[in-house]
Amino acid sequence: MILLAMNKKLSSVELRELLQLGKGSLENHLERLEAAGYLRVRNVGAFGGNGSRQMVEITEKGFQDCKALLEKIHNLNV
Repeated sequence: MILLAMNKKLSSVELRELLQLGKGSLENHLERLEAAGYLRVRNVGAFGGNGSRQMVEITEKGFQDCKALLEKIHNLNV
């Protein structure tokens, strides 16, 4: 979620590489986060007819909740 909050949207391939997750693991996480309203997953056509890419975009709810969590972590007195 932090990666998406920083970038607004990333491809599923970029997320897999950054998080070092397998395709199935990432899809499981994305399905749960999308069902909770934190992000949107959509297929977009690629230029030149090379199929489509799966793009993941954070929602306003996801951004606000991620921001609130980071603020709580920042304000912890350790």
